[in-house]
Amino acid sequence: MQMRFLKIFVILLACSVLTSSIGMSQTRNDLIRALEQLNRDLERVRELVLSFDNLRAKQLVDAAQKLRNEAVSVIEHREFSVAAAKIKMANGLLEQAVKITLDKPVHRLQRRLEELMRQADHIVLGSHHKEAERILREAKSNQEAGKKAFGAHNFKRAVEHLRVAITLTERSIKLVQRSVDFVTDKFIEQKRRFESLRTRAQEIVEQSHDRRSKQIFHQAMKLASSAEEAFRNRNFELAQKFYNQSVLLLLRSMDIASGVSPTVVDRSKIALNRLTHLIEDSRETIAKSNRPRARKLLERAMRFKREAELALTEGRSYKALWKIDLAENMIQKALRIAKGRIASHFTNKISQEIENTEKDIAEFQKGMIQGSPRDVDVLINMSKSAINRAERAYAAGYNRLALENVLASQRFLSKAERIVKYQEQPTLSKAMIAVRLNQLNEAIEKAEENVAESKQDWNRRLIQSAKEIRTIAVKSFQNGNYRAADEGIQVAFEIIRKSLKNLPQN
Repeated sequence: MQMRFLKIFVILLACSVLTSSIGMSQTRNDLIRALEQLNRDLERVRELVLSFDNLRAKQLVDAAQKLRNEAVSVIEHREFSVAAAKIKMANGLLEQAVKITLDKPVHRLQRRLEELMRQADHIVLGSHHKEAERILREAKSNQEAGKKAFGAHNFKRAVEHLRVAITLTERSIKLVQRSVDFVTDKFIEQKRRFESLRTRAQEIVEQSHDRRSKQIFHQAMKLASSAEEAFRNRNFELAQKFYNQSVLLLLRSMDIASGVSPTVVDRSKIALNRLTHLIEDSRETIAKSNRPRARKLLERAMRFKREAELALTEGRSYKALWKIDLAENMIQKALRIAKGRIASHFTNKISQEIENTEKDIAEFQKGMIQGSPRDVDVLINMSKSAINRAERAYAAGYNRLALENVLASQRFLSKAERIVKYQEQPTLSKAMIAVRLNQLNEAIEKAEENVAESKQDWNRRLIQSAKEIRTIAVKSFQNGNYRAADEGIQVAFEIIRKSLKNLPQN
């Protein structure tokens, strides 16, 4: 694999030499055709050499150009055999230039991509991370496009596809790794809680003569081992399920071993009474905070309270204590959110993100060169418009709305950067954008109907942001800036989805 592309170049250029040299001394027409082929190869190889900035290869291309010019001159004097020899020598120099240029850089890029692809096939495929898998497919598409470009002697385009493939592959791996890190942290916390409960359960079970409690305890331990194995096999959902089941079995073994222990029953009743008072004392603070996350945590805590009450009626005191403990932890977290400790950090982070995004826009504009595609200018304006909306939302205290507009601004800027950096070519037709605009119009209309009865101003403001982006996308479409229009449509769709996702559930 490492030598494949270099061999392709050498074979292609060698064929070019043979084609140019056969019969060149016979007729002027043969020589003219050979010169036309040489001109094409000169252009392509020069472009390749310049993209890698190889001085020795550049000298060879210059020498080949000189030989080509000399061949043109001697053809005019009907010295066909001399011209044929010069064309053949020029092709030989181009072949050397390709070898020198591609020997190390392309090998390095190819080795890097192949190494990353091996990692990605192991890490990304089967991870169930849809976005990472989509990005990896895009990377492989660029890898294939690179091979085709090499075969067509479009060296610069081929190298660009290789570099894009490397960037996308790295991004797909990082997405999965971040996801795995998050899941790992949750798994470690779950494992810690299991082990803490296991120690208590083991003490109670060992003191009991109840055979059934011991059997259930051993079943819990087997499930814990299965959870570890599932985690090693990257089946994170199954690992979490096994640990949840093992915890329930530990609690069951404890309840059976202790029987209807008056001490445990009293502890459970006292804990339940404490939880009831905690919920009542916290309810008003959480309600006044107008923070959906805090309210959801309170709802979950109340559900655990009901489950604890049911467990008590069934004589399962340890399960009741476990549910009460979970409920208390959720209420404490809800109170922290409601009192603004998390919100304060969140607010500061948004302010910093707005400032950083504004700096990124200014820096990108400063480095822009004349003649950039019109889509780039439009995307920059879209990015500025979004960050201005973020500032207004932040000033008005709508932090989540501000964050969504910051994300939109960063996405428009990233698209502009990709167009410039990778010289992305337009692939979208007017008809395609027209269809997507119609779909967006329908989505906005439906979203407005769904949030009409909502008491959360957040939903309506999100939809308004989507409508403002749509207005810019429509104008971009009318002006023929299809890439900018498409990016705007995609961002607007994402905002609409979030507005519907955050509607209160009946």
